[in-house]
Amino acid sequence: MDTSGIGRRIVYWRERRGFTQTDFGQLMGQTKHRVQAIEGQNGSRIRAAYPWENALACIRRQVGA
Repeated sequence: MDTSGIGRRIVYWRERRGFTQTDFGQLMGQTKHRVQAIEGQNGSRIRAAYPWENALACIRRQVGA
């Protein structure tokens, strides 16, 4: 899976849906700081910080992408 730019895509869809990082984190059961980490890092570092499949599944459910 090509994860380059995933953080930018998450920001795009989160903002498009009108969610703040805090709102988005609450919907996923995570903190604002976790959302910042996911959005601000490349895929390999995200995998180390948060189970990748779980993160993507939560994000897809919340933004409908």
